[in-house]
Amino acid sequence: MSRSYEAPSSNGLATKIDLFAMEKFEGGADAVILGHFHSPRVEQHVIHDRVKTFAILGDWIQHHSYLLYDGGEFLMKSGIPSD
Repeated sequence: MSRSYEAPSSNGLATKIDLFAMEKFEGGADAVILGHFHSPRVEQHVIHDRVKTFAILGDWIQHHSYLLYDGGEFLMKSGIPSD
């Protein structure tokens, strides 16, 4: 493949992503889930006394990561999920 599967390291992009998530939270969203950056992370923020979740999906090629919603909680998992 001609392109790298690593997330862009630009702080400018990271700032834009974080601002986008905060804007959605302020608009009432309880979760913001983004993909295509190949750098998995899950963060929780308390905004107006409510827990908000921000997740960036990883990738299935290098990290084998996926996001699981279980019992009202988002969990970043790695590996191939079993049935």
